[in-house]
Amino acid sequence: MPSSDLSLSLEELAGFAEARHTGAHGSYGAQAEVQHVTTTGWEFLLPSHRRARASFIGEARLAGSTLSGRVDVVQTSQVGHTEPLFNAAGDVVGDDVRATPFAKTLPGGMLSWQTPLRFERPRLDGLATLVAYGRVPSNHEWGANGIHHGSFRFEQGNPNLSTEWALEGRGQVGTINFDGLGWSWQAQGFAALHAGFISLTPSAHFAPVAHAGQIYEFMANDAFRTGAEWTLAHRWTSQDLHWSGSVLGQWELQTGLGLPFTTPAQSRLEWSGGHGTKLEWSLGCRALAPAVLTARNEASTPGAVLADVAIRHVTEQGVWALEVQNAFNQAWLDHVSAYRILGLVAQGRWVQLSFNASLKHPNSKSNKQSSS
Repeated sequence: MPSSDLSLSLEELAGFAEARHTGAHGSYGAQAEVQHVTTTGWEFLLPSHRRARASFIGEARLAGSTLSGRVDVVQTSQVGHTEPLFNAAGDVVGDDVRATPFAKTLPGGMLSWQTPLRFERPRLDGLATLVAYGRVPSNHEWGANGIHHGSFRFEQGNPNLSTEWALEGRGQVGTINFDGLGWSWQAQGFAALHAGFISLTPSAHFAPVAHAGQIYEFMANDAFRTGAEWTLAHRWTSQDLHWSGSVLGQWELQTGLGLPFTTPAQSRLEWSGGHGTKLEWSLGCRALAPAVLTARNEASTPGAVLADVAIRHVTEQGVWALEVQNAFNQAWLDHVSAYRILGLVAQGRWVQLSFNASLKHPNSKSNKQSSS
């Protein structure tokens, strides 16, 4: 077993270099990136690994649009790792192979075409993008095999993953508010087809007893994804009314099931005032729809409505701020939490009182004058 007081120690050395030539109609160049990661600790999550990327990049400014591209070659390797396998009584009953060594070289890249959208109305502005890309898996997606310290999920990599390819279209349109007052809005959306989309997927397997928990595996599936975000706002001289929302749909093409951890539709309404005065305030409400678009072995999550309030007072000495999140202490489940299947709720009421001030030396002005 590793001899360390830390459950996980990760040391990373990284370097990046780019050379680019820019001309009247575009640019071209090359990039190089290297990464060396060493992991130790008594709780294994990720093996030590190396990664290098070489890329050729280019951008051409066409009549009314922009064409850009990048060609990647990624070389990576990881070391193996084996631990003793214990039973419930603490006896060694075999070997627990946590990672197998490998070396890979994979292609990737991106080709993007972007053009502004022109409307007859002068206050409207938009942008359209069509992009095809290939994403090389991360070393975490390849080699992880342990409890993630942020999500507390047992995440298991898949060394058989290859480059994820996708074709995606994006659009954005909104108003340009020249004077800053009155109504304004913005909407953006996307649709994408993926060949080998990589996602963390709940499995029907459980980790060895020494590590415990349901195993979440990185899997690659052909998928279709689409979504949209929007904002609608009205501004008065000293008050704002702001509404925003988002919706996301993700489906595995082979089975028609949702992709795991698909974010449910959500919306937020906020009313704020006192802008430009010594006392500013805001009242907000966040609504989460039930998370019903789920993958196999994934439970649905009920929706919730959460309220928040904030008060900000400006004084000569500094700024006092009081923030209250989930003001009514609503019990709700986070759709990405590993504990939601146990019915353990997410963060309850959260209150923060803060004071911010700028510290200035009393003689700073005179010192500045004398030095000049």
